[in-house]
Amino acid sequence: MRNMLFCVAIAALCPGIGMSRPNDSELLGFGMDVHGAVEVTYQSKYIWRGFDIYGDDPALQVTAGLTDIMGSGIGVGFAGHVATGIGHTNEERLDFTVYYADSMFPGEIFAAAYRIGWVHYNYPGLYKKQKDLEEVHGMLSWPNLTGTKNLVPSYALVGMWPAFSGSSGVGSNATGFLHFLMLDYSFAVPGAFGVQEGGILLLGAMLGIPPETALALAMVKRVREFAMGVPAIIGWSLMETRWLQRRADERMGESD
Repeated sequence: MRNMLFCVAIAALCPGIGMSRPNDSELLGFGMDVHGAVEVTYQSKYIWRGFDIYGDDPALQVTAGLTDIMGSGIGVGFAGHVATGIGHTNEERLDFTVYYADSMFPGEIFAAAYRIGWVHYNYPGLYKKQKDLEEVHGMLSWPNLTGTKNLVPSYALVGMWPAFSGSSGVGSNATGFLHFLMLDYSFAVPGAFGVQEGGILLLGAMLGIPPETALALAMVKRVREFAMGVPAIIGWSLMETRWLQRRADERMGESD
């Protein structure tokens, strides 16, 4: 039942945020832009804070959030993590985040983006005092430092502690600070191929549907796009080719 409610919550979030437009906030009476994002990530091995959480089983992660709410720099986020294999119910996790983000020295080679935030980690498969955690973090990234577009070095400092003082399970030992040095490279995926499929795989895993069945359902959903999109692209390409050929013929005729 918990997994079903989790799926319904994700399904409710995805359409509302994924289809947001610059003037959506005006419909809500804010009068300012509200920006949101939904992401689906497939991880062949899920390493979190240096620990291999799901062993050899891959993981799916769905994140949704609002950024720079009403131009304040404040954002909120939600993330769900689930293994595609079985036997990991106690390790599946929900994250709830509030943060402030801004930047310094824009346009300079040492321009920096920073973020300060708080996270609550909830494990739905366990009693909340066993493993739930809280975290504060500070992050710095330097987008212009390498001179290569989308290649960004970053540093993060994370402090973590048990969410409840009466914790007696594994969460009671999760106390301390972590340092991270990262080098990120980002690129766009044409047509968002893989994002939709990853979301369906995640929902299928939480409903107990085998990954191969969920992937088949995702591909069936893609058939409609291929059936309508591919002929349209081919037709548009042929029309453009004929138009360019006609223009070339007219210019040759004028030159004669």
